[in-house]
Parts: sequence; C-alpha cells; structure tokens
Amino acid sequence: MTDGLNTVAPVSWNGFMQVVPAELCASLIAPILSHPQKARQPIGFYHAPAMFNIDSRYMQLAVHPAVVAIAHLVIGGRTEPLLNASTVPPENQLRLNDANGVVVEPGNRNGFWHCDAPTGQLHPGRIPDFATTLTTIWMLTEFSEATGATRAVPKSHKLRRLPPADIQGAGISFDGSAGADDTPLVGMPGSVAIIGNTTWHTLGLNTSTMPRVGLQCTLYPWFIDRSGGIQLPVSREVWTTLDPIAQDLTRHMLEWGEAPRRDNLAQGDERAGMGPGFEAHAHRSHRL
Repeated sequence: MTDGLNTVAPVSWNGFMQVVPAELCASLIAPILSHPQKARQPIGFYHAPAMFNIDSRYMQLAVHPAVVAIAHLVIGGRTEPLLNASTVPPENQLRLNDANGVVVEPGNRNGFWHCDAPTGQLHPGRIPDFATTLTTIWMLTEFSEATGATRAVPKSHKLRRLPPADIQGAGISFDGSAGADDTPLVGMPGSVAIIGNTTWHTLGLNTSTMPRVGLQCTLYPWFIDRSGGIQLPVSREVWTTLDPIAQDLTRHMLEWGEAPRRDNLAQGDERAGMGPGFEAHAHRSHRL
C-alpha cells in the first residue's frame, strides 16, 4: 500500500490509492444500490447496512489486513504485559462495528461538519487528543470534488473540540470560521480512506449525474461498548464461513441478537446533517 495522503498515526486521516482492483469494486456497486433495507437521510444520502451478510467480499474489505494493522497501531492496546498491568490479547483488541454501503446521490444537500461517535456525545471539555474509533471508506466509484467526495479538515484531530454546529458544506477553516482549510478525500475505485473519529469531516456535494458509492466500515477497541451508527449483526450462518481473523473481529456481534439497533443520538443526528426524520427512516428500513 502506498500512502497517498498522510503518514500513519497520529494524523487526521490516511489515504491509500487503488489497494484493490477496480474490477472488484465495479462488481460491488449494484448490490449496494439495490439493497432492500436502505436507511435514507433526507439530504440525499443513504446507508445500505450489513453488506457482509449479502456477499463475503464486503467482509474481505472490512477486515483487509493492512487496515487492521493500522487500526492496531492507532486504537489498539499493548501486546506485552507489565509487572503492574495485564494486557488484552491482540486478537481481542479490535471489533468491527459495521460494513455499510454509503451512497451520495446526485443533487444531494450539504451536511453538517461533525466528528464520528462517540466523540460528538462526550462532554465538550473532555474530548480526547487521540482517536477511539477508525472509519474506513472504500471507494467503489471515483471519489472527486464533482462526485461529492468526503471532505475533512487537516489537523482538526488535535483541536480537542467539535466543529461549529452551524457550518455546512465545503469551506471551513481550522479555527472553525468560514474559510477554506478543508480538503476532499479523492481517489479512484479501489482506494481507501481511514479517518479517526476526532477528525472534522462531512460529505461533499455530488454535482455529477452518477451516485457516489462506497463501503464504510468502523473498527473500535475492546473498551468501548459499541461505537454508534447503524448496526446490524453478521448472521450466524455467515459468521461460520469467515476466516479466523474476521471471526475474531465480529464474534461480539453474535451476542447482539437479530434486532436492529441504532443508538439514539436525538438532536445530534439532525445537527450532523442526517435530518429530523432519520431515526424513523432507519428503523422503518430495517423492517422491510
């Protein structure tokens, strides 16, 4: 993997160009677009949850060895015990939260700048100076300014505060005022962006005629219960077919049961650009 945007850690994000073949990405687009359980947001954006239950190739991206290795470096724990402290076995340190298709439709509206859970739910004075979850965005179609590539603010992970709640779309400065310090995370199909949950980011505007399609996966450490977002567990039938590493990363899901869960973030959902009706949309879509 060639580092296309940044060094590994601690940074706002990492980008790696064309990690997997474009042909593979092309074959993974249609199942996302035709997903029967779309969780739509009124701004022209939707999730297609639990893609690993539809095709094992989505799981292969979610637990890609290079991504997991970076996650161990950034949010994992020690691997050797100390005289005064035990250690958590490496295979138990990371957990996969989700592997959802993400689609930005042509003509979408701006979203609010935000940090991913659980950062946005913490006391404003207690935001850590390190990431506690990592989100990977696999680019199945081209991510560009025109297609609405995710936008992020470099070095925002060092601020230890949330972005202002009233700024939407491109054009935000490092100090939170209107400006132009943000940048799009661009790449060709097969590329991947890895974003820490303390980094300011938002979706871009898709001014093209085609949907922007990706696979969004979240990894979190053992000491967090669940990281939030739309969560549907891997089915037990699918889990038995996974390789040992994927099983380790998803074993906790077997305890979730079959009921869909989405942490109720109330006003925070709307402020993050998800819209006032998102909770109803999400749960209704799960019942289709």
